[in-house]
Amino acid sequence: MTRELFLLIIIFILINLVLVLIWRLWKLKELSERDHLTGLFNRNVFDGTLLNLLHLQKGRRDFALLVLDIDFFKAVNDNEGHLVGDKILKAVAVRIMGNIRPSDMAFRYGGEEFAVILPGTGRESAIQVGKRLLEKMRMPFRLEKTTSGDNTLNVTVSIGVAISKEGDSPPSVFSRADEALYHAKESGRDRLMVKNNRSK
Repeated sequence: MTRELFLLIIIFILINLVLVLIWRLWKLKELSERDHLTGLFNRNVFDGTLLNLLHLQKGRRDFALLVLDIDFFKAVNDNEGHLVGDKILKAVAVRIMGNIRPSDMAFRYGGEEFAVILPGTGRESAIQVGKRLLEKMRMPFRLEKTTSGDNTLNVTVSIGVAISKEGDSPPSVFSRADEALYHAKESGRDRLMVKNNRSK
C-alpha cells in the first residue's frame, strides 16, 4: 500500500467519524426540542419561540396563539387506559400538523394541552384555523379497540385564541389565550373563544 493511499483511507475514516458525530449531535438536539410522545415541539421550545417572536414583533405583523385542550381527557384515561390516551394524544398532534401551514409551529404544552403559533396571522384568520381544527377533531379517532368494543372514539377539543399586541410579554399573551380557553370550557367545551385585546 502506498503512502498516498494510506492517507486517503485515514481521511475517509475521519470524514465518516465526523459525519456520524454531526448526525448524533443533531439527533440529541432534536430530542431535546421534541415531545417524545407526539413529536411536536416541547414546552421549552414554546417558551423560547414566544419570547423571540415578541422581541422581533416591532415593525412586523402580529401573530396568533391558539391553546387547545382535549375535553374530558381524564375520562379517556380512566375508561380506556393510558395506552389509548397516548394514542389519542398522538392522533391529535397529527391532526394539528395536518391543518396548519409549514410556517406555523405546534407544541405539546403539557398533559393534554397543545399550543399553536401562527406568525403573521390576525384575528379572523386565526378563528378560521381554530374552527378547522375543531371540525377535524370531531371526526372519530380510529383505534384498535375500546371498552365499548368499538374501534373508534369520539374526542373533542376546546380552543382559546389570543392575538399579540404591542407591549406583550410571553405571560401576557399566553394568559389571554388561556383565559379564552377557560371560557370555552365553561361555555360547554368543543368550541373556540377569542380573548379581546382591549380587555384587561
